[in-house]
Amino acid sequence: MNKRADQILVDLGLFESRSKAQSAIDEGLVFFQGKVIEKPSTNIVSGARAQDFEVQAGAANRFVSRGGLKLEGALKTIKLDVRNFEVLDVGISTGGFTDCLLQAGVRFVVGVDVGSGQIHSKISKKQNVEIFENTHIKDFKADRKFDLVVVDVSFISLRNVLPFITPRMKRQGHLLALVKPQFELDAKKLGKGGIVKDSTQFEKIESDLKTFVQELELTVLGYFESPISGKDGNKEFFIYASKNLNNNHSS
Repeated sequence: MNKRADQILVDLGLFESRSKAQSAIDEGLVFFQGKVIEKPSTNIVSGARAQDFEVQAGAANRFVSRGGLKLEGALKTIKLDVRNFEVLDVGISTGGFTDCLLQAGVRFVVGVDVGSGQIHSKISKKQNVEIFENTHIKDFKADRKFDLVVVDVSFISLRNVLPFITPRMKRQGHLLALVKPQFELDAKKLGKGGIVKDSTQFEKIESDLKTFVQELELTVLGYFESPISGKDGNKEFFIYASKNLNNNHSS
């Protein structure tokens, strides 16, 4: 019986999850008997062996989740050197953002998440990572303040998260938050499958979030599209801001 390419790659131990296999296939990094696999759903004949596949090195294998690719792209866009930073990762989930940050040279990461049991073992075993599960950011207590706070949350608006973050930022600290438009809008304004198709809504979300962040006494330094879209196909964006830099807000 034939199987999907992404599934058989996991079954053969070439990838630890279907999402990672899918990312590698999407990047054109996986070959079967010398030919590139074009889609994760491509049928592969039963009895295929690991040696029938070739997996080239690429971004899909460098982080524990696609979140790492998103943050890597964002850091390149804003040209922020995070070496030796102490970072708060809000919504750490599997640990993609944290993985990216550690590879970029941060000193220490504190991860907070309302869920539990999601963090990848590669991340949870790191001595310079401290994890707080089953914890909403409003209930998180920490003695330290952070050079950078990164945010990747779902099913909640950033407006319900950011007010609890700014007090935890160092003077001149940085904020880099992933904006998921489907969670910033009323459900009535979403299309089929929760997809945001009206581009004017993106503009409204950007304007409203910039105003909201400025009201938190942060300076907005950037707002840009994520280089990697959400799994459901929704466009995602990043908002970048800093604390106590100046009184002029830029876009």
